[in-house]
Amino acid sequence: MIEPTQDEKVLIYYDYLRGFIENIRIGNLIFGKSPKLSDTKAFNILYYAQEFLGAIPDKFEKCSRCGKIFDTESTGDHITEEDIEDNKEFKKCDLDCWYCETCQDRVYYYQDRKKDRFESICNVEEFVFQVDGEKQ
Repeated sequence: MIEPTQDEKVLIYYDYLRGFIENIRIGNLIFGKSPKLSDTKAFNILYYAQEFLGAIPDKFEKCSRCGKIFDTESTGDHITEEDIEDNKEFKKCDLDCWYCETCQDRVYYYQDRKKDRFESICNVEEFVFQVDGEKQ
């Protein structure tokens, strides 16, 4: 049997806490019946183990859009105040959001589409203004 990596162990434990798997063994630890916690409560336990206990690496976050747990060192994005200042498409409610790779691509895709649509509308209006020679 192949031993799971540290990252896989964390995700297995998360699934165990949510009730998706029961009676598992991770290393020398055996976990019996699952507590069947909500996604939020299960993630809070992981967060506590990361931030306060240091029992697992502090690199796991929950996607603000789809709820998937992901490794921030290898994928995903965190929206900061600088991102909001640099990209007016972000709103204040996006501040401190984490997006997994899939959702990050979607968020940026839709923002780019909105921006492209806005720019093309502006260009059309400028063109119309130049052709007509007067404001409408």
